[in-house]
This record gives sequence, C-alpha cells and structure tokens, in this order.
Amino acid sequence: MSIRKEISYNPFEYNKRETINVKNIGGYNFPVVISDLSNKKNINITDIRNSGYIYNNKTYKWKISQSAADYIYIGISKIKTEFIDNLNLICDNTEWQKLYFSKSNIYPLFSIKEYLFAKVKSDTLNFVKINLQEINCIKDIKKGSKVVLVLDIGNNDKINEQRDFFNILLINKINAPVVLYKKYNEHEIEKFQLFSSGDIGSLLIDGLGNGVWLYNHEIISSKEIKCTSFGILQACGLRISKTEYISCPSCGRTLFDIQKTVEQIRKRTKQFVGIKIAIMGCIVNGLGEMADADYGYVGGIKGKVNLYMNKKLVKQNIPEEKAVDELLKLIKNTRN
Repeated sequence: MSIRKEISYNPFEYNKRETINVKNIGGYNFPVVISDLSNKKNINITDIRNSGYIYNNKTYKWKISQSAADYIYIGISKIKTEFIDNLNLICDNTEWQKLYFSKSNIYPLFSIKEYLFAKVKSDTLNFVKINLQEINCIKDIKKGSKVVLVLDIGNNDKINEQRDFFNILLINKINAPVVLYKKYNEHEIEKFQLFSSGDIGSLLIDGLGNGVWLYNHEIISSKEIKCTSFGILQACGLRISKTEYISCPSCGRTLFDIQKTVEQIRKRTKQFVGIKIAIMGCIVNGLGEMADADYGYVGGIKGKVNLYMNKKLVKQNIPEEKAVDELLKLIKNTRN
C-alpha cells in the first residue's frame, strides 16, 4: 500500500474520524483509557485499585469508579482467578491462547503479523498493535470487524507521519478504531505529563484516535499514568472524568482574591464529577470567558459576587464571605 499525497480530511477543522463500533471502542463512544500493569510479575488488589477500581470484600466484586480505566493490560503477568470476572483485561496473544480464550472479558493483543496468520481470534474484540513502519501490512485489516488497532508511536515518529497513518486509513476505507499507544522513560511526573499531553493530545484534537494507552517505567506509578490519560482526554474536551475549573489570571479589575477563592472552591466541589465551574474576577471579561461553563462565580462589585448557571444570572450581590456556600448550594440543588 503506497502513501498517497492528497489529504483526505480538512486539517483546519475538527472532524472526528468515523469508525465502526467494536464493543465500547470507536463509533460514538468516549475514547477509552487502558491501564498498563504488564510490568508487574504478580498483579494484586492494590495494582487494580490504582487503575480506578474499588473492591467489595463482601461480594468479592470490583466496582467501577468514574475514573476507572476501561481496560487493564496484563501482558503475561499473573493475576488471581477471583480478580478476573468483572474486569476487562487485555493479555498477550500467546497467553490468551493458552489460558483465557474461553473468557468473555479477556481479549488478546496481537502484533499485526500474528493477527494476519492467527487461526484463533476473539469473536468480540482483538487488539492489534502496529507501528508506522508496518503500514503496508494493514490492507487485510479491512476484513476484520472485531479489530481495534493500537498505534505504537515511536520516539522518533514525527506528528506528520502519524497523521499520514490516519490519512492512509481514510483513503483505504479502513474504519477500525485506533488506540494511541506510547512508551516513555521519564523520571519526573511533570515531564511525563508534558510530553504525553503533546504527543497524544495533538492527534486527539485533530479527531484522530479512539483511546489512550500510556506506559512508563516503574518510577511513575500506574495510578499517575492513568490519571494523566484521563487528564489528556478532559483537556481535549473528549471525556470529562472530574470537576473542571476555569479561572481568569487576575488583573487590576479583579474584585476578590482569585487564588484563595479558586482553592476554596476546588476543595469543596471536587466531588462533583463532570461539571465545569468558572471563577472570574470581574463582570467585564467574566461572561465571555465562562461561556462554556456550567456554573459561574463572578465578581460583581467590591465585596459582592454574582452566580451564574449556563450563562444565566441566578443570584446577584452575594456577600463574598457567603458566596462559596451559595455556589455549593446552587450546584447541589440543580444536580438532584
């Protein structure tokens, strides 16, 4: 399959790449997050909890939290049988063939060549890892309707080459969902967050990619990696998993202490998942900057705060010392 010169999508507009729906990946589903525990020899309760799951000791079942990874990759690691039943797991194809092919919630990860020659495949979902150098092998994927491609982004792969990969899929009418995978070797969480956000986010905001799968060595925990994946999706506006805050940077018109107020509001509203709260210092810029927020906390006059919901003024001239309480009350009353 040769690389074509023409671009089959508009790079200046956001258009989500159309894909088929494979289980809960692709189609109209939110992008998925895959937690990677393959560096563990034996996977324990703590490891799975770090992927966002809560274990019920009475029912012996896992409960999914709002920020739980959609899939957990175990590679060839060992995991207790009693932990398996209500988790979505991915393992290497060789391990799946030996131990798990009869399990409806465990799915194989193939290399592209393994998949093309495999005699046994999952009837539900097959993950197929491919890198940019293997693009010529991809034409036969057209025949598989239960395939999710895992694009392995190398350290030397340029963003234009990654976009070429999706361009080739579009030109050849290959509509399998694609999970974006990248391996890092960072020692500092801030650097990992910065680099992964740039690498993965640049494709997601182009509408390219149906999931995030990040890996870093053991110095950065699987919990931090999972939280970074969700953070990237939220920053791209693709999946909200926690409260989002929008704040002005503060200027001479600001009518209250922005930093102090933001911290107070964050502490008292972090339990509300999936909402946006805007904290704006004045009415001049506040209305425009909070346009896409669910709730607005805006300085009206000195010592007074106005509260908004969906850009509509709902409470006016609240004394500053009572305003955070009133915001909390407004959120609780309108979310019930």
